[in-house]
Amino acid sequence: HRGDINYSFATGDVTSSGGAEETGGFDTGGTGGFIGATGEPNQPNSNNITNSYATGNVTSTANNPNVGGFAGSKEDGTVSNSFSTGLVNANGTYTNGFIGRVNAGTASDNYWNTETSGKSTGGTGTGLTTAQMKQETNFSNWDFTNTWSINEGGTLPYLQDTGNNRTTIHKITGDEGWRVLSSGFDGLSYAELMENIWTQGFTSSDGGSGDAYNVYAWNGGSYVPVSNGSEVPEPGSGFIVYVFSDDDFDGVSEGFPKYLVQQGSSASGTVSPSLYYQDSGSTSDADSMGWNLLGNPFLSAIDWDAASGWTSSNLDNTFYIWSDTANSNTGAWLSWNGLTGTKRDGIIAPGQGFFVKANADSPALSIGEAVKKDTSSVLLKKSTVPEIVFTLKGNSISTQSIILFDASASLENDPYDAYQLASFNNTWLSISTASSEEGSKLSINALPITFEEEIEIPLYIDGSSLNGEHILSWDLIKLPEGIEITLIDNDEGTSISLSSNSEYEFLLNEEVQKSTNQQFSKHKPMPGLLAKSENKPRFILQISQIKTVVNELAEDLPTRVALYQNYPNPFNPATTINFEVPRQAKVRLEVFNLLGKKVMTLVDETKIQGRYSARFDARQLASGVYIYRLQVGNVSINRKMTLIK
Repeated sequence: HRGDINYSFATGDVTSSGGAEETGGFDTGGTGGFIGATGEPNQPNSNNITNSYATGNVTSTANNPNVGGFAGSKEDGTVSNSFSTGLVNANGTYTNGFIGRVNAGTASDNYWNTETSGKSTGGTGTGLTTAQMKQETNFSNWDFTNTWSINEGGTLPYLQDTGNNRTTIHKITGDEGWRVLSSGFDGLSYAELMENIWTQGFTSSDGGSGDAYNVYAWNGGSYVPVSNGSEVPEPGSGFIVYVFSDDDFDGVSEGFPKYLVQQGSSASGTVSPSLYYQDSGSTSDADSMGWNLLGNPFLSAIDWDAASGWTSSNLDNTFYIWSDTANSNTGAWLSWNGLTGTKRDGIIAPGQGFFVKANADSPALSIGEAVKKDTSSVLLKKSTVPEIVFTLKGNSISTQSIILFDASASLENDPYDAYQLASFNNTWLSISTASSEEGSKLSINALPITFEEEIEIPLYIDGSSLNGEHILSWDLIKLPEGIEITLIDNDEGTSISLSSNSEYEFLLNEEVQKSTNQQFSKHKPMPGLLAKSENKPRFILQISQIKTVVNELAEDLPTRVALYQNYPNPFNPATTINFEVPRQAKVRLEVFNLLGKKVMTLVDETKIQGRYSARFDARQLASGVYIYRLQVGNVSINRKMTLIK
């Protein structure tokens, strides 16, 4: 065969069933994984092959005399800097790991895998084990600067980008479990995308169609198994796969990391994935209200907060990614809404799948190349937003939840909220809020900056093992002026001012197993999407605004410290306490029982001259007489109030 071949590869299996026919993965001639036969007899320059490889299996079911993992026969020309790895299964006269029969020409610096090919002889070239095939030093005279790349100990050599044809490596770290992925290539099938890891359930998968599925796509409101490995995912869509530690289920775990080596033409232009929306008719049921599993369509990172490139309508502001290293390496869904999030930035890596949620009919999203993250640009620091970041630690796991204050938010669910999604793993811990006890669990709860009445937010603790000591801590970041927040422990009946404290230790004594995924050998069930729990909220957050008179004339401003009788009094369960501050000073307003034990701190901060009010909610306290004390600088005033239930 005439013509030079360079920077090329063949990955498909090759089977010949005739006599001395000539077949190859790349061209005809002999039976080989890359080419049937190289060159023509007595034509030294007719066919030169360099920097190429074949990974498919080669099978000949007839008396084909020349069979090899790379080429069936070599008639003339040169073959250099190439390799093959596929199984060679034939009974021909010349059957070898690399080239079946070498008649003429030259060959140099070629290699074949002695383990996967099943052949100890190559016809030409050097035989290497699987481990040796993953070491750069074993490939003599190969250009690993401009032509080839390799991940030491992790991958075979692969070709660097050549024009529109690109190679990308996705490194999968951590432990066995679910991963949410996407494709940045045009036309690659599910089987091609996951060639290097174990797949099962669909025809042509490693495990075949008899095993439970481990690859799923998303169809509107639910996960659906991928039943055809040759199916090509829609550009901009995502899929999930259970990555097993054992690559071939021979009982020996190969461990992590694992590498997905993918080659083809990269996606370009604007990608507009199909989106789905269905109104379930219930604001507390977000399961079927427009969840969509999308994916980064490019081979570079993209920025959710890019100034241009995104065009969307009827979508929430939040995206969700699964991180197997989050929550102290137990795995968790992380979210980002453009202002804040448990992910802490808006960068979506190449090969990363992510969820978005539609909120009305006819949702749409277009992803242009302008969203690609320019790694050479200066990363601008985002402005700090008003928020409370809660961190829960227990049983060696740490997890977070956020309350955001924004003028565009509402007390009901809004586009800045982020839902709490169910963990893929057996070991997990979560803290979440909700708009009400009947509402969906939220990992980001966006609230308005101003509100008329006191807000009560349930705070849930859920996990696979809720026992032992836990610590709930919080960071108050740039909160709106005048906001007071009290944490009420529903089990212990205690109240804690968030402005006066930074953490709270409490005990969980329930041994609760709420695993969203069951552990068993080779068959893995799919978890649900949204986190669900029958637990009552362990805590209640009471959020109120202290009103300050700021438009008084100077002569009307208070000139002395004053503490007024609470109203109403007696009261049940809440009452209001008014006080005056004559000058800027440190102000503390506290409540004590008759034994002198402090039961709540209502105010603990510096106030300017003015009149103020504070709300005292005593629903967790017993009936009786309580003393409230105002201290402004060195001045202290006490009064009594009566709680009657």
